[in-house]
Amino acid sequence: MDLPRKRFRSRLAWLLAALLVGGMWRGTTGDLKLSFLDDPRTLEDTCRLLERHGISKEAVAAFKRVVEFHNKEGNPVDRSRFPIKRGGYYRFSSVEDFTRRLARPLYATPGPALTLTCFDVACLLLRGAGRKAGSLEKGFESKGIVRVTDDGRAQAVTYEEFRSGFGLLMPAKGYELFVGKPRDEMETRLGLVLRAARRLSGSLSASREGLEKAFEQYVRRVREDGFEFPRKFKLGLGFYVNLRSRYIVADHAFICMPEGERLVCVEKNGSPGPYVRAEFESPADLARYVSWSLLEAAKDPKVKERGNSVLVSLNEELIGVFPSRATPKQRKAFFRKD
Repeated sequence: MDLPRKRFRSRLAWLLAALLVGGMWRGTTGDLKLSFLDDPRTLEDTCRLLERHGISKEAVAAFKRVVEFHNKEGNPVDRSRFPIKRGGYYRFSSVEDFTRRLARPLYATPGPALTLTCFDVACLLLRGAGRKAGSLEKGFESKGIVRVTDDGRAQAVTYEEFRSGFGLLMPAKGYELFVGKPRDEMETRLGLVLRAARRLSGSLSASREGLEKAFEQYVRRVREDGFEFPRKFKLGLGFYVNLRSRYIVADHAFICMPEGERLVCVEKNGSPGPYVRAEFESPADLARYVSWSLLEAAKDPKVKERGNSVLVSLNEELIGVFPSRATPKQRKAFFRKD
């Protein structure tokens, strides 16, 4: 096929997908059931669900402690426009209904202090399910791990510099304070491997195909570091892709479990933000939920994420692709293959 015709077909496919989803799916989004885990019954049920999906009792008990500690002073999320809570849950007609009622993104919830990050919590549970990443330092120089500066540039980094931190995870002393035990070496490696920004190789464009290739590079890299995705549940990730500086970085992490015909997701939304249990009818709704706050940040001219593309995944599968060049209507296009 000649190149102009190939480009035309690619653009036509993009347009059709955007029109299909922006039109037909507008009326078929499912309801959203959400809890901040500040109801004891809901927290207990969530802990049982985590154990049922292969996470150890010890890890679940630690998770319960940090949730109770976070909620002991009350829930600071502005819920003045929320529906009445029933049975420990708020129910919204759609993800859009939920986001319209928020005063600010959940990660920006004002709190009395910073606590664990989403990656701290996700890796606590991943480690409780036996996940590991034991090859982080092996061939480190060839793995494309970079440090992202405040102005969005990617800089080379040594293994020693990378291990020293620069804000990827809660510092060790803070983690021990909240969790009640030190974070072990393998759990630390899990967090660093998943959170690391990775330099992109090859020629990539801000198209569906180009962004899919960026995600494939990320998956290949974390596997090289010894990480294997869980099978009894799924690891969810939200990414920024910066094609100007050529890197991909996971900015949000959560645990997703199938429960009947619904997807039950457990997350910590930002260091000062709340713990959340959110239930969705489809991967598309889940992608809408996760992408919303990332896209809101990408609009801010003062942050390094300005103008970045956004991806949402469950394990090795992309469930949401949001190119930076897309219009708000086109950003409703979800490319999960059923």
